[in-house]
Amino acid sequence: MHNGISRLLPALIGASAIALSAPASASTIPISGTFSGIGSGGTPPVFTESFNGGGTDATFGAFTGFEQATIDVSNPSDVVLSGGTFQWNFATGFIAGTFSGSGAPGALTVNFLITSGLLPGDSGSATGSGSYNPDTSEVTGSYSGSITAPDGVPIGLAPLSSTPLPAALPLFAGGAGFLGLFVRRRKKKKAVV
Repeated sequence: MHNGISRLLPALIGASAIALSAPASASTIPISGTFSGIGSGGTPPVFTESFNGGGTDATFGAFTGFEQATIDVSNPSDVVLSGGTFQWNFATGFIAGTFSGSGAPGALTVNFLITSGLLPGDSGSATGSGSYNPDTSEVTGSYSGSITAPDGVPIGLAPLSSTPLPAALPLFAGGAGFLGLFVRRRKKKKAVV
């Protein structure tokens, strides 16, 4: 039973991170919805699990995706998720990031950071519950929470980190050089024809 519950929790976590192409003027976006898919894992009390599936978020619509995390069910009343990664795909783009969480199997709270795709640098938290069918490996559940930009920055505009100008200049110069070479080769090829 612990194995089934622990497989469900990461899916809740990943699904809670799904909301992602929010209006740029908001600093907090509510997320809530349902999800289902296939979960797999290992032998308790500590193991790596994965989830592939999809669902519907009330704010952002349908999504598909996957997540993976380490689950510790040494204390069945306080499940711990760590080292989680996720990617959720929406009609408007994707979000990917990291997560961790803990809580009772029926009310797991997950904290996540969006690291790429839509809304990079924004973070969130969601609480979810669900079920796992060991005969079919199906995971189903629901979640609710929010995505927030740091320090009131408009959602989707939170910087992950700044690139120092000296490091950016060689990248720009290299890219410009490559484009120049490409254009030159095209002009030379057209002149020959």
